[in-house]
Amino acid sequence: MKFVFIIFLLSVSLISFAANSVTILIDPGHGGKDPGHLPTLDGIMQEKEIVLAISTKLGHYLTHNLSNVTVLYTRTSDTYPTLDERVEMANARGVDYVISIHVNGSENADVHGTETHIHNYDAKKSHQWAVLIEDQFKNRAGRKSRGVKTADDIGHSLQLVKFTKMPTVWLNVDLSQTHQKQNI
Repeated sequence: MKFVFIIFLLSVSLISFAANSVTILIDPGHGGKDPGHLPTLDGIMQEKEIVLAISTKLGHYLTHNLSNVTVLYTRTSDTYPTLDERVEMANARGVDYVISIHVNGSENADVHGTETHIHNYDAKKSHQWAVLIEDQFKNRAGRKSRGVKTADDIGHSLQLVKFTKMPTVWLNVDLSQTHQKQNI
């Protein structure tokens, strides 16, 4: 049930960020041949499965509760659109916002928290949206925020946030492996 609350918080940040009718492209990261972060415990879902579940719940909530939001997806099943295809989907469809959802993973249990990535601070609307998202996680959900990160912070660019023409964020949701089964 924690993720239902988190989805609500993400929705609140989107509503406050966009007053008019908007189209958002939700990108459940990874998929198909790319499992994403692999769990180290038996019986735990792969990142590609977790982010698809979160993305579907977020899209469902937005679609059914907000009349001003249209939701599109880069994938709705276990397929792998390439990074180029994901960028092309966003740019060709003329969406207003893109959110790519991922899960942080670390062998070190002391490393945890949410992160929202943007390309750089020149992407003003992406930065504003990322700050709102992290604020919601920290102040309303009581989660540890590791803050807004840029390509400089992580030492490389994320193709989706670099080459899309609209505000785009890459959200790393903190999810400890011991709680995955109970909270999706």
